[in-house]
Amino acid sequence: MVTVVQLYKKAGELQKAEEFFRKWSLGEPLRPNNHHMTDALELDERTSFFNASFGSHTYNTWIDTYGKAGQLKESSETFAKMLKQGVPPTRVTFNTMIHICGNHGRLEEASSLLWKMEELQCSPDTRTYNTLISLHTKHNDIDMATKYFKRMKESCLEPDHVSYRTLLYAYSIRKRVCEADELITEMDEKGLEIDQFTQSALTRMY
Repeated sequence: MVTVVQLYKKAGELQKAEEFFRKWSLGEPLRPNNHHMTDALELDERTSFFNASFGSHTYNTWIDTYGKAGQLKESSETFAKMLKQGVPPTRVTFNTMIHICGNHGRLEEASSLLWKMEELQCSPDTRTYNTLISLHTKHNDIDMATKYFKRMKESCLEPDHVSYRTLLYAYSIRKRVCEADELITEMDEKGLEIDQFTQSALTRMY
């Protein structure tokens, strides 16, 4: 299934891929339109029985496809169907959905997905929090971005250079000197360098 969908995607035939996915979801006969798709389907049918992550991988592929096409509604519906079908979302699923929701300005939905992760015992990772931090800084909610940064550390996850640089840049362009100084101290202690872009913003802050 995943192989066929990816072939359609590479060919730029999103509509055909959607139809293929719809028929597969409903259990209808699958009839690809050319020999490349037929070969891919036969290969996918042979390997799917041995691929434990087949269900999640398929849904993740579709959620990502819709997200990159700017189709929030379709991404959300696919995610909801995944849950309804009893297919366990992975960390990749949640990180992708958080990113998609945030890019459409749906910060509350993005935040609620973090709670959903915990509800389903799918542990967030550094990338999850980095995405939330970045989305909230882009939408000028620095206080919430700061809360996610602190929550990351409380969850025993180590912030990386992306975490620090994203928040430090947000502090610097808003002249939040105390918070910026605190982050700089932490970065020095961890041996993390400040990139040139952020350094320029810091210079203007002082």
